Amino acid sequence: MEERLDISVGYEDGSPRITVVGVGGAGCNTIGILAEKEVEGVRLVAINTDRYSLASSRAHVKIQIGESMTRGVGTGGDPEKGREAAQKDSDKIQAALEETDVLFIAAGLGGGTGTGASPVVADLARENRILTIAFAIMPFDFEGPQTKKKAERGLEELREKVDAIMVALNSNIKNGDLTRPPKEAFREIDQLLYNAVVALRDVILKPSDMRLDLSDIKAKLSGKGKTIIGVGEGTGENRIEEALEKALHSPILERNNIRGAQSILLHIALGPDTDLKSMFSIVEAVISEAKDKFPDINPDLKMGYLQSEDMEGRVRVTVIATDFEEKETGGTMKEEELVKVSTSPGPMSTSRVDLPEEPEVEEDYFPFGPPIKKNKKKKQNVIRIPDRTEKDGLLFQEGEEDEEKI
Repeated sequence: MEERLDISVGYEDGSPRITVVGVGGAGCNTIGILAEKEVEGVRLVAINTDRYSLASSRAHVKIQIGESMTRGVGTGGDPEKGREAAQKDSDKIQAALEETDVLFIAAGLGGGTGTGASPVVADLARENRILTIAFAIMPFDFEGPQTKKKAERGLEELREKVDAIMVALNSNIKNGDLTRPPKEAFREIDQLLYNAVVALRDVILKPSDMRLDLSDIKAKLSGKGKTIIGVGEGTGENRIEEALEKALHSPILERNNIRGAQSILLHIALGPDTDLKSMFSIVEAVISEAKDKFPDINPDLKMGYLQSEDMEGRVRVTVIATDFEEKETGGTMKEEELVKVSTSPGPMSTSRVDLPEEPEVEEDYFPFGPPIKKNKKKKQNVIRIPDRTEKDGLLFQEGEEDEEKI
């Protein structure tokens, strides 16, 4: 089954081409937001073993894989069947990827088609030297240990085959507003993919006063692994702080901040009412966030910006962060180091200082994830906005900064 719908992709001659492939039920559902909003300049491809799911998709190209082996009713949650189905119809997938420069693969992991077929799509993209970014959605905790194991194995395989990967955690939905309708909550995950795709499209394709092109994107993302693509827009008096908070922190992603990022692409869209100092303060705030708990790193940052009349009163910040340093430096001592110091003989003490005992926790199975701790104040994120510029080549003078709590 391969169907083309009459939805204009809007490619410009000679411009970089972006393709978004939804693999399996969850992946096909996730790309639906891009079809609904009719995003121009992006080709949408839906790949599934379930022909009934494909029938409702609004993708430009719909490909049913493994029809002879699954009879169009899915894989029954078996990743091996999903892999075999994709391999049998690899020629169809290959054709859908033609002339693609940047590929997003959206897949829910833990089931059959998304888990088994998405690495096959990634392999085909690598053969064609396509920059590939995966958007992987991990299952809820209540879906059980077997589903979780399949998802984790699928995630590791996918990591090895793509240039960059964003991981969304279904279970983190519970950290948001629990009084909203389920459809609205799940929409938040779809919105992450939408923001990432549209941000990358705009950064590459839209004219800018200081532009980031496809070669910049490839240089920063190729082979980098864990990736954050954050987009935030703010309006009014506190538009900078609002835009930064949205761009730098996502409650749904596996990694919900850019701390430790050693490679950053930053694009800023602003109006004529936002001055140069404010633009530079955004740069400094992003660098400061990356260095938080990692003071020894010096992020490699490349920036683009666009000033336009229609952005008056607004600021939009796009951050693409990758190449993460995982080991924190300059932080507090680990527990085992503290015990070692406290038990070592010294000139002022020869006795052991015991650490407070951790409360015992029963190893119960929590179907919706670990219980939320009560009576604990919600930690406020602090966006640091440097105060003023220097004249000696540095953007801002140290020691003079305002802290805006979000």
